[in-house]
Amino acid sequence: MKPYGSLFEGFTTEEIQEVIESSQATTRELPKGATLFSPGEKPESFYILLSGSVEVMRVDSEGRRRILSVFSEKGSLFAEVYAFLKKQSYDYLCITREPSSFLQFPTTFYFEETEDPLRTRLLLNMMKILAHKAFYLSQKSMILATASLRGRIARYLLSLTSDDVCTLPLNRNDLADYLGVSRPALSRELMSMQEEGLFCVQGRKVTRMDRKAMESIG
Repeated sequence: MKPYGSLFEGFTTEEIQEVIESSQATTRELPKGATLFSPGEKPESFYILLSGSVEVMRVDSEGRRRILSVFSEKGSLFAEVYAFLKKQSYDYLCITREPSSFLQFPTTFYFEETEDPLRTRLLLNMMKILAHKAFYLSQKSMILATASLRGRIARYLLSLTSDDVCTLPLNRNDLADYLGVSRPALSRELMSMQEEGLFCVQGRKVTRMDRKAMESIG
């Protein structure tokens, strides 16, 4: 992915710089474990990840955290939905998983009246990004709607590839949060499924997936 991601797909270096300057976007750097935004704060920016990684999570009344999204790919866009919805406050907590840097755009940028053709192209790119994210959320809803943990694991792995090999984008803790289960329960089920020959797991590498058998799991 390009340094500034799919938001600037089709833009030249000069055009990107022009947009950054006209929007008054700024670069921000944070250490590991720093909070980028938290529930109750007023959304005033959206971000492009330049380096590092962040996780977006929901924290319940007892302080338990459930990871909703992890952004680790350079150029990833996030928090843009709040810019479009003009939400009064964030619903989630966003923290850095490692030292990270961002390109921070003010939310007012997208609502300024202008006939600038660069802004029109940005809006079209933003629509594509939002469409992809809507599809991702639809896929996640289908996975979590599956009653059994085995079914959730199968649907999740099948969603990652059309082949019989894939690389898990999440570690075990994050995957357990994503699937809504404890890590021990996830590890036990992965081991059981592997012993039954549904796939082979080595670290984050999943190979020899029996797609036909996994598709039949309810």
